[in-house]
Amino acid sequence: MVWKLEEVFHGIVKQTIDSIADKGECDFLVSIAVPLPSLFIAEMLGIHKKDRERFHQWSDHTIAEDGNFDDPEIVAKAGAAFSQYTRYCTKIIQDRRANPRDDLVSISAGSPFVPSRPPLKIDGSEVQYSPSVKVRTGHTDT
Repeated sequence: MVWKLEEVFHGIVKQTIDSIADKGECDFLVSIAVPLPSLFIAEMLGIHKKDRERFHQWSDHTIAEDGNFDDPEIVAKAGAAFSQYTRYCTKIIQDRRANPRDDLVSISAGSPFVPSRPPLKIDGSEVQYSPSVKVRTGHTDT
């Protein structure tokens, strides 16, 4: 899967750099280091391109809760984001079970599109939370 994504990742990096090139300068963290892992993870999960900004916002709100449990506004935003994200992932998981693709959600959902190995047997809640873990990992690493 990774080799297939190499060209896609090059395109994401090019598009990201092109979007800031005309400005002549950027905050590297804000413009490149933070969004790229989220975009890569979204691509590997098979998140629709039209939903990537929303996906990134959900991730930001969820991550913002870490260390801010005493701030009710941040906790509320994180809870709402996680709820929306979970509903979104549930729909994607249902779609991938019916229409498997070459992405991590299809693999986790047990879609048998990889003939060289048997499908994974993961229950619904594990599949549902797996994308969330990948998103948090991508954010934490940056």
